[in-house]
Amino acid sequence: MSKYSLRGAEMLGITLHPHQIALGDLLDRGIETTSICWGRRNGKTEAVWAWMLGLMDLEDDTYIVITAQTGSKSRDRFMSHARRLDRFYPEDAGGPKIRRGAIVDMDFANGSRMWSVAPHEDSYRGDEARVAFIDEAQSFDPEQGANLKQGIMPILDTVADGQVILAGTPGDSRAGWFWDALQAGLSEQPGHATSMYTAGDDIADIDLDDEEMWQCVLPGIGTLTTLEKMRARRAGLDDATWAQEYLGVWPRGAFSGAFDIAAWNECADEFSEKPSEFVLAFDAQPESKSSSVVAAWRDGDQLRVELLAQRPNTDWTPKFLYDLLLRYPKARVVYDGLAKSAMTQPTEVLKRQKKIANRVVAHDSRAVMAGQDNIVKAVDSRSLRYPKSNVGLTNAVMGAQWRSDPEGKGRYLNWHRSDGDISPIRAAALAVWELEQNPRQKPIILDNA
Repeated sequence: MSKYSLRGAEMLGITLHPHQIALGDLLDRGIETTSICWGRRNGKTEAVWAWMLGLMDLEDDTYIVITAQTGSKSRDRFMSHARRLDRFYPEDAGGPKIRRGAIVDMDFANGSRMWSVAPHEDSYRGDEARVAFIDEAQSFDPEQGANLKQGIMPILDTVADGQVILAGTPGDSRAGWFWDALQAGLSEQPGHATSMYTAGDDIADIDLDDEEMWQCVLPGIGTLTTLEKMRARRAGLDDATWAQEYLGVWPRGAFSGAFDIAAWNECADEFSEKPSEFVLAFDAQPESKSSSVVAAWRDGDQLRVELLAQRPNTDWTPKFLYDLLLRYPKARVVYDGLAKSAMTQPTEVLKRQKKIANRVVAHDSRAVMAGQDNIVKAVDSRSLRYPKSNVGLTNAVMGAQWRSDPEGKGRYLNWHRSDGDISPIRAAALAVWELEQNPRQKPIILDNA
């Protein structure tokens, strides 16, 4: 039983459970690269932190550097554990001195130190450390992972027992540093170890609702979470997200395609006139290189979408939307309120127009992700129709790829994963979502634009 894990748990005021203690024993082996792939709510981050803190407290001059999917997320994790140390092992009781300024770090009286950095190659240049911990390692695509690895591995060169710890849930592709490290550990390659809980290799071969299997794959049930909560999570997630985020199943293929192309082709229809009341949505490529405007409305039991325009840059969108809103007094326009780099200029211009300002609505990330899941389901059920002449919409559907939200809240159509301009289908998803959530509701202005 790892003395470091037990000491760290005492410092944090937590109780480690058998699977977490077993992870500490694995880390005690001192293997250079240990990769940990557990589903959410199983306590992998707590187990690693307990081991690292115990190591620093019991071993002199131990340096540990941590990061996560972003610099701010790494800082947040550092601060959450620092607050527990303040309660259960404060500095005046022998605990570390914690700094919370521009640099966040902790220094122990025995010379040990931990600090948090952004996940960039240059963040590690010139440093050395006994342990480098990368949390949410699945967040990095193959190129990002390769750059991060290039920055991290040299800091171990002058440390005899240096270790890298990669932890996360399954990513969106079976490629990159995290995936490669997991496979190296599973095949017992020198210098690699893997701790992994998974329901299997292919979602098609798995009964995703088998609760007996959940108990094996989700060791946190009964200790860190409950079966009832997992049932609730299952009810709220589609099969692919549940399998990936909780059951440890990596998507097959290079990336997880968003749409069933055969189903999309069956949704093609002839052009249909819009009614007087409909929803407009616009979306833009993050660097404003292209943008699209889409309309959505109901036609009996069917949802209809139409790509009205798809053009380079975003300069044209304010006048185009303004003219449509004047022509159709019952129409309203929605957009992704968090895509500020691409949306700020067009929306500011629109909101200065008093005649239509109260018909311009921003949505948050929850609505964006829900809308994108919703339109995929509409395509799968063949309840969506679009003009077969909308080639730009079809091209967007064919190129669209998913990426999981780093916080495990869902997934979204990701620009960097996708092929080509996906603004038409992102706009269509948001228009349909607004239409279904607020079919005749008077639009309001949201302040998070």
